[in-house]
Amino acid sequence: RPYRGGRAVLPESAGVVTRLVLVTGAFGYVGRTVVRSLAEQGWRVRALSRRPRSAPWPGAEPVQGDLTGAAPLSSWLQGCTALVHCAATPPDAT
Repeated sequence: RPYRGGRAVLPESAGVVTRLVLVTGAFGYVGRTVVRSLAEQGWRVRALSRRPRSAPWPGAEPVQGDLTGAAPLSSWLQGCTALVHCAATPPDAT
């Protein structure tokens, strides 16, 4: 169950030393909540946003990127064990 009791829950990964998750849309309404929940569970969070400001949660790593652009998703996922997609298509991208 990916969402339980008001918080996002990712499965424990046996043998994984670094629990790093990429969250798209991390600065949005839903994304900020997901970032906070994952960080509180001990995940290191890479927070992807088109226009990142300060980290959405202490310890989160803000990363600038645009899912509608040509930048490869693989570069943002480097070292990650999970991806949580919270981004939406921005109104100005249509």
